[in-house]
Amino acid sequence: MYYAALPANPIYPRIVSFVAIVAVFPYDLFQGYLNEFWFVHLLWILLVSLSAEGLFRYDRFARKAFIVLGVIHGVVLFYIMALRFGRPEFLGYFFKLYFNWVAVGSYIGVLTLPEIRPYFKVDVRSKIFKMITDRLHIKESAPKSEKGYYNLGLAYERLGRYDDAIVVLQKGREVNPDNEKTHFELGKIYAIQEKTAKAIHAFQETVRINPVYVQGFYRLGLAYEKEGCLPEAVDAFERASFIDQENPEVYKHLSRAYLSRQKVEEALQALQKAEQLSPQDQEVHYQRGLILMTIDEQIAKAKDAFRKAVQLKPDYKEAQFQLGLVCLKLNKHKEAIKAFKETIHLEDEHKQAHYQLGFAYAMIKDMESARREYRFLKERDPELAETLNMLIKSN
Repeated sequence: MYYAALPANPIYPRIVSFVAIVAVFPYDLFQGYLNEFWFVHLLWILLVSLSAEGLFRYDRFARKAFIVLGVIHGVVLFYIMALRFGRPEFLGYFFKLYFNWVAVGSYIGVLTLPEIRPYFKVDVRSKIFKMITDRLHIKESAPKSEKGYYNLGLAYERLGRYDDAIVVLQKGREVNPDNEKTHFELGKIYAIQEKTAKAIHAFQETVRINPVYVQGFYRLGLAYEKEGCLPEAVDAFERASFIDQENPEVYKHLSRAYLSRQKVEEALQALQKAEQLSPQDQEVHYQRGLILMTIDEQIAKAKDAFRKAVQLKPDYKEAQFQLGLVCLKLNKHKEAIKAFKETIHLEDEHKQAHYQLGFAYAMIKDMESARREYRFLKERDPELAETLNMLIKSN
């Protein structure tokens, strides 16, 4: 019972030693204070057995407790050993400390193995949400308020339990049909589940109840866009942009909706507004480049737009590829080669980039490099490779 070896003075009262024994190493307590109580020893054996089972079953709490208590135990024992330095009992304490640290250190080392480590991780967020939903389930039979249904629905949504979230939110809607937030969350979940028609209806109800709910119009526009209802999508995005004139995402989607209806000028104007609000958004420049690329007299500006996009995001594969295509249209073959090489660097199996790269090599009469791209494509896309081979032969 070596915790009794702590100095007996006012700084270290006996109660400190007693608490340390209880908290850190109960076996010493049983051998000392409770030596005559066999039932307590039996409980101690049961406790050790349960702890061992917890460790072997990857129980996170058991593992943490073992490590923490082991470290505390080692620190206390080291202090006692230091106090006994130079005395006959020092060697006994030294070996006790050694074997304790070997045990704890080995166990911690095992936990660092890739095969073991995943079992020791704790998803705190999921546990919190599970606790919330479990508590709310306990009260399932009791009357719930609209707010209670809504909060429970949000918790289910965060957990990815979308069907449960829909059931709960629908109950909340029955309590209060005029809560736009309930309809909005239902629409979001339906959109995630790709139930677009139901999502549209939910978002329509959202903006009917609250005609200035900008996110309701924005999500409604996305749902219309996905359903192929382009005029309705344009109308929804226009309303969202009118309500919130400082949201670049709304203008980006409004531009796409305009473009899908062949309204090029309106699409460019919407993108210009988005660029003013978010000049460092590479998507805005990329989208503008795609539009300008379709206008013959604006090809040079399209090149500038794509170049700006890749400057803001060097690993923007799609922008790199489009930059190469624009350079080909402008007969800037060396710049096109550089862009296609960057694309391939980002995605080695990009077949179209290899094809266009081979074409660019052929245009500058670098036939060996062009044939290299042909050989690459021959193994992966024989039809595309044959097209490139015909271009090579014609040059």
